[in-house]
Amino acid sequence: MNDALPTIESPLWSCSDFLSSVREAFKTDDTCLTVRMYFYGATQSGWDEIRTHAKQWLRARNKRTIEAYIGTDHALTEPEALTAMKQDGVAVFLLTCYSGIFHPKLIVFSSNKYKLLLSGSNNLTRSGLSSNIEFATAVKIPAGAERFVNWESAIHNSSNALSKTLLKDYEQQRNQRLKKLQKSNVPWQFTWRKRRKAAVRKGASIQPKLPIKLEEGTLLYEVMPKETGPMGSQIQILKQVAIGYFGLPNRVGSSVSISLTNVTTGEERCLTMTYNSNTTMRLSIHEASYTERPCFLLFQPKRKKSFDFAVISEALDPMQFQFLDNILGGRRQRKRRTLIF
Repeated sequence: MNDALPTIESPLWSCSDFLSSVREAFKTDDTCLTVRMYFYGATQSGWDEIRTHAKQWLRARNKRTIEAYIGTDHALTEPEALTAMKQDGVAVFLLTCYSGIFHPKLIVFSSNKYKLLLSGSNNLTRSGLSSNIEFATAVKIPAGAERFVNWESAIHNSSNALSKTLLKDYEQQRNQRLKKLQKSNVPWQFTWRKRRKAAVRKGASIQPKLPIKLEEGTLLYEVMPKETGPMGSQIQILKQVAIGYFGLPNRVGSSVSISLTNVTTGEERCLTMTYNSNTTMRLSIHEASYTERPCFLLFQPKRKKSFDFAVISEALDPMQFQFLDNILGGRRQRKRRTLIF
């Protein structure tokens, strides 16, 4: 494992060494019994990036535990992420009694002899782990390092274990804030007007590597920016796509179960699509949530009613997004664009 762990995605160079190192630590560790995660913000898609490795680490030995201390400042943390971590066997804690802002980005592997600290600027979000400009480092310290032990103890004493009551209260207040932002037409994030998109130098390759090949049977599907409200993750599926591609019977009230595998995280799920009385069909895909849009979905059939899929977000995957946008004409329209290869 390297000591220097940069993260960057640019036309000239891409790397996600912090994410790779976290996955490697979960995969190769055979001495630690406790992992603690401290993050200013966490999203469902961020947890998805490491959840498979974390769950495998938990199952590999008895008496292993993962604890997550997650901040709620500025409403970055998604309630769905907290729920998913708890369902995966993580002991989740929310900071409730503290001053200032809870701002660490740190994962600690603890054994009887040492602690491995993976720490930097990366949040537990998909963009923080894979496409932002971030930097982190890895360092080992003695297991009994007094100042760090005291810091961990102070964080724990400032926290409460996640409960249904705490989760509901946070979710309600967060939703109220997001609704106000939407109503006032205030962007989710501030972007300085002097900022420019990174340019691709002449002669450089402009066809990025995609998580799913654009081959026969691949579906390229545009997700509209304001398709749902700030809390929504549902995608409206065009009738001709629902029937012709996913196999939904052409009658009101009918439904079809489809199996989806996220090729980026390996997560599998079974979803049901229904032909509603208002002639709409929808899929709920949390990776294409409101904050990830605009984005494209790529689907590739594996077998009957079973598909691989990937989400290509403009904010997180700008080069891939631009490439797919150009395939569909390069001009964003009010009408949804889609293409089956």
